[in-house]
Amino acid sequence: AKVKAKAKGPDASLNSLFDAIFQDNIAHSPEYATSLGLDKGKLAPLRFKLSPGTAAERHADLARNQRWLKALDRYDPATLSPAGKRNRALAQYMLTSRSTAAKDFDLDSVQRPYRLFQQGGAYFEVPDIINSQHTVADANDCEAYLSRLSAFARSLDEDTAEQRAQSARGFTAPGWSIDLTLGQMAKLRGPAAADSGMVASLAGRAKAKGVAGDWAARAAKIVESQVYPALDRQIALMKQLRGTTQAGDGAWRLPQGDAIYAAALKQATT
Repeated sequence: AKVKAKAKGPDASLNSLFDAIFQDNIAHSPEYATSLGLDKGKLAPLRFKLSPGTAAERHADLARNQRWLKALDRYDPATLSPAGKRNRALAQYMLTSRSTAAKDFDLDSVQRPYRLFQQGGAYFEVPDIINSQHTVADANDCEAYLSRLSAFARSLDEDTAEQRAQSARGFTAPGWSIDLTLGQMAKLRGPAAADSGMVASLAGRAKAKGVAGDWAARAAKIVESQVYPALDRQIALMKQLRGTTQAGDGAWRLPQGDAIYAAALKQATT
């Protein structure tokens, strides 16, 4: 069997930089770490967390991506192998694409320019993450689930604050989107806390694994005292925004809409 030659010189150094970028991304995205099964060992604390959803975090992410881009710029393509050149170009493309929304428009995404809409926001994403990606095999996993359930309330309030700030700048989803969003929020909010799917997910899986503990009651308390109040605050904001959002559907209704649309189109192609 042939043994693949180990990269040397600039290629080896560049590969080390790629590893550092990857590890940095993992360290700043607990959900990503969980999805890859890497929230173990020294990264185990990530299992108890959710990513912050604040404007400050968006700006910090942008600064990190800009630093990595500068690090890549220090490599002269002429000194790299063909594979190294391709990998460097790909990394530059990814980091540049990841930076566009925050750098040019102070948004999270040009393809998804609204913080809260029918397919986005913590209300839409977190329940699925903790149910389908957060594994439950022992008591530590259960404690981490409860920690994330509590963090979900924080994430909801961060989304509410950010959406309020973005709406003041003219970034509010269309009326039909808000109607769908409110319907999904009402469905999430509908059951009594003890009957919530977020409670059942933990309790059912803990029972199936024989993990002793009063997980259902503890989860229900968090849903009742933290998650539902935060969700109520978010619902109240979206009802308020429903009456004030600008007519129309397309990106033309947004500030810098033409530029946002062009950036979104560029990201969606190659």
